Amino acid sequence: MNGARTILDRGRLNPIAGVRQAAFWGSVGLPAVYLPLLYAGSGATQFAGIGVGLVHAVCLAVGHRHVPEAR
Repeated sequence: MNGARTILDRGRLNPIAGVRQAAFWGSVGLPAVYLPLLYAGSGATQFAGIGVGLVHAVCLAVGHRHVPEAR
């Protein structure tokens, strides 16, 4: 739990770093959403796939300078 507290404290101290960190981890996790959308394959999910792709591109652009701490 100490790690989560540290991340939250850093986000309060530097909100831009918090947004960058959230975008980085969002870009890591969003590819898991593509497979269910591809499996569904209907018209509505194609628009959802485009939306997820755009959000993923924004997350990549915003979070690309975040460097996770090595433990």
